[in-house]
Amino acid sequence: MDASLQISGCNIIKGTLIGKGNFGEVYKCIWKIPNAGKLSQITVAVKYTIPCHDLDSKFIAEAQKEFNILSKLEHENIVQVYGYFVENNQFAIVMEYIEHVQEYRNNLHQLLLHLEFGTSLETQINWMQQATKAVHYLHSQKIIHRDIKSLNFLVNKNKQLKICDFGLAKYINSTSIFTKKEQLEQCDGWRLKY
Repeated sequence: MDASLQISGCNIIKGTLIGKGNFGEVYKCIWKIPNAGKLSQITVAVKYTIPCHDLDSKFIAEAQKEFNILSKLEHENIVQVYGYFVENNQFAIVMEYIEHVQEYRNNLHQLLLHLEFGTSLETQINWMQQATKAVHYLHSQKIIHRDIKSLNFLVNKNKQLKICDFGLAKYINSTSIFTKKEQLEQCDGWRLKY
Protein backbone atom coordinates (compact mmCIF):
# COMPACT_ATOMS: atom_id res chain seq x y z
CA MET A 1 0.00 0.00 0.00
CA ASP A 2 1.08 3.54 -0.64
CA ALA A 3 2.38 4.83 2.72
CA SER A 4 2.00 8.42 1.51
CA LEU A 5 -1.78 7.93 1.66
CA GLN A 6 -1.78 6.85 5.31
CA ILE A 7 -3.42 9.47 7.51
CA SER A 8 -3.77 9.85 11.24
CA GLY A 9 -7.00 8.42 12.61
CA CYS A 10 -6.94 10.99 15.40
CA ASN A 11 -7.72 13.64 12.75
CA ILE A 12 -11.03 11.93 11.96
CA ILE A 13 -14.16 12.83 13.94
CA LYS A 14 -16.67 10.00 13.51
CA GLY A 15 -20.19 11.16 12.77
CA THR A 16 -23.37 9.36 11.78
CA LEU A 17 -23.72 5.92 10.25
CA ILE A 18 -24.62 6.23 6.55
CA GLY A 19 -24.15 2.69 5.27
CA LYS A 20 -23.65 -0.88 6.37
CA GLY A 21 -22.43 -4.02 4.62
CA ASN A 22 -21.06 -7.50 5.24
CA PHE A 23 -17.51 -6.33 5.93
CA GLY A 24 -18.08 -3.09 7.78
CA GLU A 25 -19.83 0.24 8.13
CA VAL A 26 -19.56 3.66 6.49
CA TYR A 27 -19.78 6.85 8.53
CA LYS A 28 -20.09 10.51 7.64
CA CYS A 29 -17.04 12.06 9.33
CA ILE A 30 -15.06 15.26 9.60
CA TRP A 31 -11.40 15.10 8.59
CA LYS A 32 -9.25 17.78 10.24
CA ILE A 33 -6.33 18.49 7.93
CA PRO A 34 -3.25 20.33 9.20
CA ASN A 35 -2.19 22.75 6.48
CA ALA A 36 0.63 25.28 6.91
CA GLY A 37 0.03 25.74 10.62
CA LYS A 38 -3.74 26.02 10.18
CA LEU A 39 -6.39 23.37 10.56
CA SER A 40 -8.93 22.97 7.78
CA GLN A 41 -11.66 20.38 7.72
CA ILE A 42 -13.71 18.57 5.13
CA THR A 43 -16.63 16.18 5.30
CA VAL A 44 -15.65 12.66 4.25
CA ALA A 45 -17.07 9.15 4.20
CA VAL A 46 -15.05 6.60 6.17
CA LYS A 47 -15.51 2.88 5.61
CA TYR A 48 -14.46 0.89 8.69
CA THR A 49 -13.97 -2.88 8.60
CA ILE A 50 -15.60 -4.88 11.33
CA PRO A 51 -13.22 -5.01 14.33
CA CYS A 52 -10.73 -7.89 14.06
CA HIS A 53 -8.35 -9.22 16.68
CA ASP A 54 -6.01 -10.30 13.89
CA LEU A 55 -4.86 -7.43 11.67
CA ASP A 56 -4.10 -10.01 8.96
CA SER A 57 -7.74 -11.10 8.88
CA LYS A 58 -9.77 -11.69 5.74
CA PHE A 59 -11.83 -8.52 6.35
CA ILE A 60 -8.79 -6.28 6.61
CA ALA A 61 -7.14 -7.93 3.60
CA GLU A 62 -10.30 -7.30 1.55
CA ALA A 63 -10.45 -3.65 2.67
CA GLN A 64 -6.76 -3.17 1.80
CA LYS A 65 -7.40 -4.67 -1.65
CA GLU A 66 -10.35 -2.31 -2.12
CA PHE A 67 -8.20 0.64 -1.06
CA ASN A 68 -5.38 -0.34 -3.43
CA ILE A 69 -7.77 -0.48 -6.37
CA LEU A 70 -9.58 2.78 -5.50
CA SER A 71 -6.34 4.68 -4.86
CA LYS A 72 -5.29 4.14 -8.48
CA LEU A 73 -8.53 5.42 -10.00
CA GLU A 74 -9.32 8.96 -11.03
CA HIS A 75 -12.63 9.51 -12.78
CA GLU A 76 -15.53 11.93 -12.27
CA ASN A 77 -17.98 9.04 -11.90
CA ILE A 78 -16.00 7.02 -9.35
CA VAL A 79 -15.86 7.85 -5.65
CA GLN A 80 -12.47 9.42 -4.88
CA VAL A 81 -10.30 7.95 -2.13
CA TYR A 82 -8.16 10.23 0.08
CA GLY A 83 -6.32 7.84 2.37
CA TYR A 84 -6.49 5.13 5.01
CA PHE A 85 -5.70 4.46 8.65
CA VAL A 86 -5.72 1.57 11.10
CA GLU A 87 -7.33 2.11 14.48
CA ASN A 88 -8.78 -0.20 17.16
CA ASN A 89 -8.17 -3.29 15.01
CA GLN A 90 -10.07 -1.75 12.11
CA PHE A 91 -8.82 -0.76 8.68
CA ALA A 92 -10.53 2.44 7.51
CA ILE A 93 -10.77 3.95 4.03
CA VAL A 94 -11.25 7.73 3.88
CA MET A 95 -13.09 8.81 0.76
CA GLU A 96 -15.19 11.47 -0.86
CA TYR A 97 -18.51 12.13 0.84
CA ILE A 98 -21.41 12.31 -1.61
CA GLU A 99 -23.95 14.78 -0.31
CA HIS A 100 -27.37 13.19 -0.43
CA VAL A 101 -29.98 14.32 -2.86
CA GLN A 102 -32.59 13.76 -0.17
CA GLU A 103 -32.29 12.33 3.31
CA TYR A 104 -31.99 8.52 3.08
CA ARG A 105 -32.05 8.65 -0.71
CA ASN A 106 -28.52 8.88 -1.98
CA ASN A 107 -28.16 5.86 -4.22
CA LEU A 108 -29.68 5.15 -7.60
CA HIS A 109 -31.77 2.29 -6.26
CA GLN A 110 -33.54 4.47 -3.68
CA LEU A 111 -34.07 7.30 -6.15
CA LEU A 112 -35.60 5.08 -8.81
CA LEU A 113 -37.89 3.42 -6.26
CA HIS A 114 -39.33 6.75 -5.16
CA LEU A 115 -39.24 8.63 -8.49
CA GLU A 116 -39.22 11.97 -6.69
CA PHE A 117 -35.95 13.41 -7.95
CA GLY A 118 -36.88 14.42 -11.46
CA THR A 119 -36.24 10.98 -12.86
CA SER A 120 -37.39 11.90 -16.32
CA LEU A 121 -36.31 9.77 -19.25
CA GLU A 122 -33.62 12.37 -19.97
CA THR A 123 -32.25 12.07 -16.41
CA GLN A 124 -32.26 8.27 -16.59
CA ILE A 125 -30.41 8.31 -19.93
CA ASN A 126 -27.88 10.72 -18.44
CA TRP A 127 -27.31 8.38 -15.48
CA MET A 128 -26.86 5.44 -17.87
CA GLN A 129 -24.28 7.43 -19.86
CA GLN A 130 -22.39 8.30 -16.67
CA ALA A 131 -22.46 4.66 -15.50
CA THR A 132 -21.25 3.46 -18.90
CA LYS A 133 -18.36 5.95 -18.91
CA ALA A 134 -17.29 4.84 -15.43
CA VAL A 135 -17.43 1.13 -16.27
CA HIS A 136 -15.56 1.75 -19.53
CA TYR A 137 -12.86 3.60 -17.58
CA LEU A 138 -12.59 0.72 -15.09
CA HIS A 139 -12.18 -1.79 -17.90
CA SER A 140 -9.56 0.42 -19.57
CA GLN A 141 -7.66 0.21 -16.26
CA LYS A 142 -8.02 -3.61 -16.32
CA ILE A 143 -10.44 -3.63 -13.37
CA ILE A 144 -13.75 -5.45 -13.10
CA HIS A 145 -16.09 -4.14 -10.41
CA ARG A 146 -18.06 -7.42 -10.07
CA ASP A 147 -20.89 -5.82 -8.07
CA ILE A 148 -22.52 -3.36 -10.45
CA LYS A 149 -26.02 -2.65 -9.18
CA SER A 150 -28.13 0.41 -8.48
CA LEU A 151 -27.24 0.30 -4.75
CA ASN A 152 -23.56 0.88 -5.65
CA PHE A 153 -24.20 4.06 -7.63
CA LEU A 154 -24.38 7.15 -5.46
CA VAL A 155 -26.06 10.28 -6.82
CA ASN A 156 -25.11 13.72 -5.58
CA LYS A 157 -27.27 16.83 -5.43
CA ASN A 158 -26.13 17.80 -8.96
CA LYS A 159 -27.44 14.45 -10.30
CA GLN A 160 -23.89 13.24 -10.84
CA LEU A 161 -23.57 9.48 -10.50
CA LYS A 162 -20.55 7.81 -8.84
CA ILE A 163 -19.67 4.14 -8.50
CA CYS A 164 -18.75 3.00 -5.00
CA ASP A 165 -18.07 -0.24 -3.11
CA PHE A 166 -15.08 -1.87 -4.74
CA GLY A 167 -14.94 -4.72 -2.23
CA LEU A 168 -15.40 -7.39 -4.91
CA ALA A 169 -13.35 -5.66 -7.63
CA LYS A 170 -10.50 -7.51 -9.29
CA TYR A 171 -7.69 -6.76 -11.70
CA ILE A 172 -7.76 -8.57 -15.03
CA ASN A 173 -4.38 -10.06 -15.89
CA SER A 174 -3.09 -10.84 -19.37
CA THR A 175 -4.04 -14.53 -19.10
CA SER A 176 -7.60 -13.79 -18.05
CA ILE A 177 -10.45 -15.47 -19.87
CA PHE A 178 -11.75 -12.02 -20.70
CA THR A 179 -8.93 -11.53 -23.19
CA LYS A 180 -9.61 -14.82 -25.06
CA LYS A 181 -12.49 -14.27 -27.46
CA GLU A 182 -12.91 -17.94 -28.32
CA GLN A 183 -13.68 -19.00 -24.73
CA LEU A 184 -17.04 -19.17 -23.02
CA GLU A 185 -17.56 -17.90 -19.49
CA GLN A 186 -20.31 -19.16 -17.19
CA CYS A 187 -21.98 -16.21 -15.48
CA ASP A 188 -25.02 -16.65 -13.22
CA GLY A 189 -26.54 -19.37 -15.38
CA TRP A 190 -25.99 -17.58 -18.67
CA ARG A 191 -23.33 -18.51 -21.23
CA LEU A 192 -21.60 -15.47 -22.66
CA LYS A 193 -19.53 -15.77 -25.83
CA TYR A 194 -16.49 -13.49 -26.10
